[in-house]
Amino acid sequence: MKRHGINPVDVSTELTKAFSEMIFVHGFVHCDPHPANVFIKHIPTLTAFTPNFQIILLDHGLYRTLAPSFQLSYARLWDSLINGDEAGIESSCYALFTLDDHTPKHGIHHHRLFASMLTGRSWDVISSPTPSSLSTPRTQEELETVSTNAENGYFFQAIIEILAKIPRELLLLLKTNDLLRSVDNALGVGAAGSDLDHMLRIVSVMGWYCAACVRRDAIARVQRGEAL
Repeated sequence: MKRHGINPVDVSTELTKAFSEMIFVHGFVHCDPHPANVFIKHIPTLTAFTPNFQIILLDHGLYRTLAPSFQLSYARLWDSLINGDEAGIESSCYALFTLDDHTPKHGIHHHRLFASMLTGRSWDVISSPTPSSLSTPRTQEELETVSTNAENGYFFQAIIEILAKIPRELLLLLKTNDLLRSVDNALGVGAAGSDLDHMLRIVSVMGWYCAACVRRDAIARVQRGEAL
């Protein structure tokens, strides 16, 4: 990539666009994008606004089709995450998977824990009153907080309970998100402090596709004569 002048930041951004489109537009998702399955091919640029590379995804043995209702709930969840809307996060979580009881156990709210599992961010960051706090860079302190909580016995038990409840589609998207973060780390743009605008780009791209998914549903409902 260095030899061909390919910017890792641009690769990360285009990869986020590609997977956001798969999830929120087409509903057909490659669920195994680990670094060895992502091939970057250098191509001549046609204009100053086109990338000088193509992303080629390898190993097409694990795809998942997402139902429109699932796409919409997942889009609403991400919209709530981006806006730090806890009520929206909670309602979207329980639209996507069913838990027996919404009452926190050992002080652990399942929707808060799931939000951290999905984003890789601490709840303090997700719920911050600062607008779009999810777009702020990860800090080493935050990574250590997430890691420490994951090792806590009660948190670990709650994670197991959540993983046992969520549908396969959501489980595969959790895996896909983690693998995309590993690709970013391999590109050198995902580590704490490595790229101050990295999270802002990811949130901006995903926010656009989430909004497009919600808008598509709203238009379809109006055309059917349903109330919004």
